[in-house]
Amino acid sequence: MIINSMSGGLGNQLFQISAGFALSLRLKTKYSINYEIGGMGPGQGKINKTYKDTLYSKIKRTTHRIFTPYKQEFMMDDIDVNIFTPIPLIDNLCLIGYFQSQKYFEDYQDEIKNLFIFPEERTKKIRDKFNKFKRKKVGVHIRMGDYQKIKEILPPVSQNYILKALSLFDKKDHDFFLFTDDLESVKNNFDISNYNFLHNCDEIDDMISLSMCDSVIMSNSTFSWWGSWFGDQKEKIIAPKNWFGPKGAKHFQDLYRDEMIKL
Repeated sequence: MIINSMSGGLGNQLFQISAGFALSLRLKTKYSINYEIGGMGPGQGKINKTYKDTLYSKIKRTTHRIFTPYKQEFMMDDIDVNIFTPIPLIDNLCLIGYFQSQKYFEDYQDEIKNLFIFPEERTKKIRDKFNKFKRKKVGVHIRMGDYQKIKEILPPVSQNYILKALSLFDKKDHDFFLFTDDLESVKNNFDISNYNFLHNCDEIDDMISLSMCDSVIMSNSTFSWWGSWFGDQKEKIIAPKNWFGPKGAKHFQDLYRDEMIKL
């Protein structure tokens, strides 16, 4: 069995699960997540109940008390979370870390898309909202909240970056939708007069919405990363070339996908 400890929020956890699940497919062994084994960083070991009941509902969950002792741990260095480091092909392995690169699971992308389930009722509701707009849809994700406290590690994207990204689209042919974790801060720092809002309930709804967009303008956020990955192939995916601040990671090219346009 391959098992993941869980760390961070939704975007980080999707990377962890995808790396572990892909390894289990490669080894033809079972896969499980364990939220009682401590992970790395903020929010370690916590899985939101909404994730368990929706996106993670196909995934077996176990606890440390009943899990057969694993042979070995593979811990991703916290400094190099964005550098692809091959995972040893060992069964009964516990993965600890973030594994923030598609290279860990690029051979199993279809299987991973089938692993994660968006709730059907929510998906239909969001599709009905989108159907009222007839032009091509561009999702703009701006992460502000916690980033404002850790600007030297993960700074919020700038207005200049967003304007450059928007300039790649003909406004006559596109509708723009804003998704953010902190609307008040965005209002104070960005011009939001040309955006549409879906008034979603939570981040699962935002993830579904981004997956349905024809193009995505990302923040330097793993949540953005996955929002642009799910769904049909996107026409354009714009990502900030400056992902980290001066105290953040120095090497992170493996975090980007080939189809991303870096600005």
